[in-house]
Amino acid sequence: MAMLVNYIATIGLAVFCYLADASMDAPFIRRNTVLRAMADNSAHGIIAAWSWAITTSFSSTWKTICEIVICLICSCGLDIDHFIAAKSIKLKDALSLPRRPFLHATSLILLLFTLFIIAVRYVRIPLSLYHKVKHFPYIFLTASLSHHFRDGYRRGLWFVPFGNTKPLPYVLYVALTMTLPWILKYIIWLTESKKNIRKLNVLLNI
Repeated sequence: MAMLVNYIATIGLAVFCYLADASMDAPFIRRNTVLRAMADNSAHGIIAAWSWAITTSFSSTWKTICEIVICLICSCGLDIDHFIAAKSIKLKDALSLPRRPFLHATSLILLLFTLFIIAVRYVRIPLSLYHKVKHFPYIFLTASLSHHFRDGYRRGLWFVPFGNTKPLPYVLYVALTMTLPWILKYIIWLTESKKNIRKLNVLLNI
């Protein structure tokens, strides 16, 4: 049953991507810069939160609900780099940058994800804290990559120092967005399964 819900939610995610992108061409949104920016940013957040909900199989625990909210905030917050790069709090300046700001570099996101994984796994922290933050690198990756994929169909992906790819075909952008939570779900399952096997081996050898 849980798997069926995930399949339906994944299809729903694709439908939402299409509807969110189509709504950006609505005349009343297209003519209003503030409304367009808010709608675009909100869509990023909802897609990220939806993706993490699929990754966690829609677990209703308080911890998972907090993670979904954090994922939404993180994806929306990614656009703050526009204002940092513009050195201005004016929306007009943030939207008139000559190049994309730093948090929109996919290679930087992958580097930060790797550093977060190393920090969570190898820095000595209390076990109770570890269980609270162990998914944070994956939440960050979900929030960032879903954001980049959506921007990518208009501008391509930016891999510093190699440059930009061509704009992603729309079908590829949607397919990547649909696939991302399943890939992360498998990686998390694989990682935690290996840890459980190691713990079992330790117990058996005692």
